[in-house]
Amino acid sequence: MSATDDLLPPLYDALQTAGVVEAQSMFRGTTLMLNGKMCVSIGPEDVMFRFDPQQHEQAMQRPGARPMQQRGREYRGYAFVEAATLRLPQELAYWLGLALAFNPQARPARRRT
Repeated sequence: MSATDDLLPPLYDALQTAGVVEAQSMFRGTTLMLNGKMCVSIGPEDVMFRFDPQQHEQAMQRPGARPMQQRGREYRGYAFVEAATLRLPQELAYWLGLALAFNPQARPARRRT
């Protein structure tokens, strides 16, 4: 059992209120696509949220947050948040709010052929 197992149902339910949700296995966990766009990814120890890059600096000030980095590059608009932090209702609401607000402007995922 991972540290995030209990977070999948409330995240899935919250996203369903905003559109079509599809769960896919990727990034060492379960990624929730909202209306064909990556929105939230639940990993074994933390949850990654996709949000407006303009809000990156402000979001990184939140407890338990760290930027997504890959190959030495920091990705603005993506953050990992510790599972323990998301058990606080106000933190879960904050991160879900950011992700849901950005989803209509986010680019859809490219379909692999």
